Amino acid sequence: MNKIVKNNISLLNNITWYDINIKGYINKCLKNQSAVYIFMQMPCLNEKASYYVGSTIGLKKRLNSHKYRATCLESSIFYRSISKHGWPRFKFGILEYVDSSNIMNIEQRIKTLLSREQYYLDNINPSLNSRKKASSPLGKKRTIKFDSL
Repeated sequence: MNKIVKNNISLLNNITWYDINIKGYINKCLKNQSAVYIFMQMPCLNEKASYYVGSTIGLKKRLNSHKYRATCLESSIFYRSISKHGWPRFKFGILEYVDSSNIMNIEQRIKTLLSREQYYLDNINPSLNSRKKASSPLGKKRTIKFDSL
């Protein structure tokens, strides 16, 4: 049985980090493909960096969704942190591109992607993720809370 190492930040050693401007745009042209990605909140003085891990079948669309949801006073830890500190305090990186082009069934594609996301959630233990279990938002109704700041 593999032992899970919490906060295995060595997984982040080979990531190329991209700056994010004040409006939430990343200074890199990204393809709309499947990936497991990460946001890093840059630390202040004696703090440690904080992380958010996510996955998506369509990277460009998902990043646009993050920008929109951050402006809607979404109640998750990640969006509250963006609202408090601003996008420029964050960096963006790709943990892994997930090629599932050989899988025709969309549910299987999602399952493959979520298994890779779960690997990173287990090993990095990101503090900005509200949920520690990878799950797909497809088909789920999301709510926006305006009283959480």
